[in-house]
Amino acid sequence: MPEHHAFAALEAGASQTPIKSQEQAPGPHEVAVLVSHCGICHSDLHKIDNDWPSPTHYPLVAGHEVIGEVKAVGSEVRDFKVGDRVGMGPQRKSCLTCEHCGKGDENLCAGFQDLYDPLFGGYSQHVVCDSRWVFHIPQGLPSEVAAPLLCAGVTVYAPLDHWGPVKGGSVAIVGIGGLGHLALQYAKAMGFVVTAISTSPDKEAEARSFGADHFISLNDAQQVAAAGRSFDLMLNTASGLCALEPLLNLLKPDGRLVLLGLPKEEVSFRAMKLVIGRRSLSGSIIGSTRQTRDMLEFSAKHNIRPKIEVVDVPWGNAAPFNEAIKKVRENKARYRMVVRYNSA
Repeated sequence: MPEHHAFAALEAGASQTPIKSQEQAPGPHEVAVLVSHCGICHSDLHKIDNDWPSPTHYPLVAGHEVIGEVKAVGSEVRDFKVGDRVGMGPQRKSCLTCEHCGKGDENLCAGFQDLYDPLFGGYSQHVVCDSRWVFHIPQGLPSEVAAPLLCAGVTVYAPLDHWGPVKGGSVAIVGIGGLGHLALQYAKAMGFVVTAISTSPDKEAEARSFGADHFISLNDAQQVAAAGRSFDLMLNTASGLCALEPLLNLLKPDGRLVLLGLPKEEVSFRAMKLVIGRRSLSGSIIGSTRQTRDMLEFSAKHNIRPKIEVVDVPWGNAAPFNEAIKKVRENKARYRMVVRYNSA
């Protein structure tokens, strides 16, 4: 088998190191993809640092916002052909037999398999994946734009699709960052009245440019008090916001707060804040295959675009890759970093 290039973390917290590995032939339901672009997600850094409950296996070839071209297909694959431009997100496979898979909620399956670890993700030149978790990329989405949508995009699209109120309902997005700036765009395009909530008042103008009709600074007690019992649905995309009571106070009766950010610390609230008003607190993880396909088509139709920085990375030269990862670690990316590979 021929060899291909990849970038790997050889131990916890390590920088990316160029490696080579043998290419894997696709199984009956799989496709082999030559990777052209890959987004750098904060989840990748958690896996690199081995600071999530499930231990990381090293060497780790991360990356789950993957765009590339189909190079080979398995014998049972009917939906893809060589040369198709495709994408892959965080999920590689599910059991396909449980009640959740039967309802089309494969992302809730107990047999959820990550795209990478122990197998290779999009920090690799060659990725093999079950074709049922591979997605055609609409013509209207450039590859560097489509890559972050496969994780960040579907992560915010799915709860809006699942719990979104009727058209004209009130939706709040907490955090104007890598997830939040996309959530504002989707919520606006879906016809909701959209409010951006942030601890950074200087982000108001940008939030409005992404689609926010209103803006609340969490540091302004008067603004927060005036917005009490205002929202049907709220998405908390901020990973550093652990005190939930100020957010729960902003929900209407029967309103719902959905957690998408993953703070390292425990979140806190008093149960009475849910009981009064019959409010709900939920979490959400990526989306189903149906929601991912719908999200890509919706993004192309409504011109949903992540704000990205593109970094050109030659195979075998990890320096620009490590600089890009450093920018994500330091929260200096505005708002998603995307690697574009070349063979130079």
